[in-house]
Amino acid sequence: GQQVGKDGLAAVGLYGPVVIVFIALTLPVMVGGGILMGRYIGAGNHQNVQHIFQFATTLALVFGGIIALSSPFLIEPVAGFLVGHDNMGLAKYLSDYMLWQWLALPFFFLRMFWGNFISNDSGPEISRNASLIGVVLNIILDVVFVMGFHWGVAGASLATAISILIAASYLFFHIQKGKNNFGFRHFQFTLKLSAWKELVRFGIPSFASEISF
Repeated sequence: GQQVGKDGLAAVGLYGPVVIVFIALTLPVMVGGGILMGRYIGAGNHQNVQHIFQFATTLALVFGGIIALSSPFLIEPVAGFLVGHDNMGLAKYLSDYMLWQWLALPFFFLRMFWGNFISNDSGPEISRNASLIGVVLNIILDVVFVMGFHWGVAGASLATAISILIAASYLFFHIQKGKNNFGFRHFQFTLKLSAWKELVRFGIPSFASEISF
């Protein structure tokens, strides 16, 4: 607020409902996938655990990648819808903030999925560490980009995007160590999952609760 003014701060606040929508979209896979993964780990069915991991990772990259690639064409109409057409200055601030957030969406989804799956695979401290790394780095980069370089709301958005990328990278390197019941060895990209009906059934209540909020 001190650095970018009331319109800049309002733009960041207006992005909140968009984040909630993206979180809601991840919940069916996070909750449903987490329940199924816990069941398969308990049964020693590591092949199905790997299938869920592959499905969620592919979905994050494909869905997030589509939105990221479309962001130059979509952010202005979405910003105009959220702000209204009588305050183009605020819409410009919101567009600046949304751009880096949408470009980082593949890593945002990976951070959500991987952190949840690692927690279900007896590694909650790893997911916690990823969150702490992201938060601390975000604060530091906010100071550097917004107060130091005077990049405004775009700088704040870039700080968050980089923090998400680093947090997802931390989870990537942990998974790469091969200590989980899933991993990148023999990894295959796929959007097929035999247990998708169960995943949706377990995850839809959380999605409905979040999207209605």
